[in-house]
Amino acid sequence: MTSATDTFEFLNELEQNENELPSELVQALKDFKADFQTHNGLIPSGSVPALLAVSQQRWSQLKKEYGFWSADYFEKTWYSRRELEDFYKVRRKTGAP
Repeated sequence: MTSATDTFEFLNELEQNENELPSELVQALKDFKADFQTHNGLIPSGSVPALLAVSQQRWSQLKKEYGFWSADYFEKTWYSRRELEDFYKVRRKTGAP
């Protein structure tokens, strides 16, 4: 069996960390994974305007108006893929009222 350092020789030059990941990071990863599975995926806030074909300003308004589920992980705000997909499928009037 070959190890990662055999396959990727540059790893031999890196300092080896024998310690485990910090418990806070492990818990954040577990929470992220649980939310990811619950919502069939998570989408970072910065990507949502392009996915919904709206401006950043309109996305800001939609977040307030509809109160989409969100969570903060790794210094980013994430939204439910399933909830945003359901929102996208709803037919709404286009244009200003």
